[in-house]
Amino acid sequence: MSNTKGFCCIADCHIDTRGLRPDIPTRDTLFPLEQVVQYCLEQDKPLLIAGDLFDKSLPPSRLVNQVVEIIERVSVDGPGCWATQGNHDRDPEYPWACHAKGVRWLGLTPEIVGGHELVGIDFMPAGQISQALTQIPRCDGLVLHQALKQGLGFKDAWNCDLDWIPAGRTRNVWIGDLHRVMDELWSTDHQIRALYTGSQYMTTVDESPTPSFLDVGPMTSPHPEYTRHPLLHRPVHELILETPEHLEAAIDRVGALMGVRDDRLPEELRAPIMIVRYAAGLQGVQKVF
Repeated sequence: MSNTKGFCCIADCHIDTRGLRPDIPTRDTLFPLEQVVQYCLEQDKPLLIAGDLFDKSLPPSRLVNQVVEIIERVSVDGPGCWATQGNHDRDPEYPWACHAKGVRWLGLTPEIVGGHELVGIDFMPAGQISQALTQIPRCDGLVLHQALKQGLGFKDAWNCDLDWIPAGRTRNVWIGDLHRVMDELWSTDHQIRALYTGSQYMTTVDESPTPSFLDVGPMTSPHPEYTRHPLLHRPVHELILETPEHLEAAIDRVGALMGVRDDRLPEELRAPIMIVRYAAGLQGVQKVF
């Protein structure tokens, strides 16, 4: 099932029975995964899931069955699928992704994924992941679901550091859990490159502009080439209202934004989400919205 074309990498799908708001249906969280799986089939590339496929550790069976049906298009009928676990959906006995036939749980025994020799570590607290990183064998790439210091450097935000990886073990890290589009992240010695896949589903409006995934090329150099592909999603707009003038200007803007529909989206996903933040003392907001 493996080939040498490279692979597609996703993380942070956070599939749930609700979307960005309680009144947004499940399809919002499934649609990004459907797009990535279709791309894998068209490009004949295996799928790599770097954690948090589900938003909760005990997703309802109906939702699991829906996800299994989508993933099996690539894991059974396509070029294959590998997965690690994140902090939201980790199960110590059996990863939820592996309920789909053909999905392989990526651990410290190297697996060939699209011509890359990869190992993976499920999410761990900081005190455990630092020790686990010393156990990885030499490989082309490491798959993690951790908040990297190099991406979230401010105090108490991170739980993993690229500099904890012993020299010479790997040059590439495919990372989940950062929840914002970032440039390449590097170890202090500039030998190890980490790339965040981008979240497939925005859990908050702060994750705008666009969900994405990575298309990773063949292992022809120490740091393989890659392309970040945007995903179609329901439009999300945010208004911040602090003065009466803001509220007055927002009335026309809301009408214009809510009237835009993207025909590339399924019909049920075309209505935009409007998130309004307003000052506590501002009068008339409830009447307008």
